[in-house]
Amino acid sequence: MDSDRERFENLERRAADMIEAVTGTRMHYEKGEETVNVCKAILDIQQEAYDQGKLEGERNEQTNTLREKERADAEKSRADAAERELLRLKEEIRRLRVQLAGGN
Repeated sequence: MDSDRERFENLERRAADMIEAVTGTRMHYEKGEETVNVCKAILDIQQEAYDQGKLEGERNEQTNTLREKERADAEKSRADAAERELLRLKEEIRRLRVQLAGGN
């Protein structure tokens, strides 16, 4: 078991390059290194994916918050317009009542 661990902690650079090509992933290692610690490289890839997912989640949350605010603003605008129309109609009714009662 320890020998397997050592093999993957010290994988030849060419083998690591092949893993990258086959899996479409990018392992981070220093130029000129003859061996690559694949265990560390996998942990780095996982951390990078976690960080990227967290950032994307935060962006989605901000987008959703903005959309909710825009919807609330639109609803308030419609409510304000309806209230103005109601006040206009009330004034029109009051004016018509005065007119019907004979007092301009």
